[in-house]
Amino acid sequence: MEQLRTLLKVERTRLRPDTWQRASQIVERTAELLPQWTELTEGRAAEALVVEDVVCRHLPRRLEAFLAVPDSQKPTAAPELLEQLEQLEQSHLKAVRRLHAVSRIRLESLRAQRGDT
Repeated sequence: MEQLRTLLKVERTRLRPDTWQRASQIVERTAELLPQWTELTEGRAAEALVVEDVVCRHLPRRLEAFLAVPDSQKPTAAPELLEQLEQLEQSHLKAVRRLHAVSRIRLESLRAQRGDT
C-alpha cells in the first residue's frame, strides 16, 4: 500500500489530475479498510480477492505501464488509462460495498442475539 502511495506521490505530475485522483481514491478507500480487514473479509474471500487484486496487481501494473510510455505519447494513452482505472474502481467499489454490507448484517445479528437495540 505504501509503495503505491509513494508511486502516486512521486509521479503525480506525470498523470492527468483525473487519473491521479481516481487512483488515489482506490488506494485511500482500501487504506480505510485495513484496520478492520480481518473482520470485514471473514467468509468473503471473493470480495477480499477483488480488493487485493485491484490494489496489489492491477492498479500498480496499469500505472507503471502508463508511466513507461514516452511522455510524447502520454496524451494519447491517458484516456485509455482513465478508462481502465474507471473499470478497476467499479470492481473495487462493488467489492468494498459488499464487504461493508456483510459487516453491518453481522453487527446487527450480534446485537439482536445480545438483545441490544
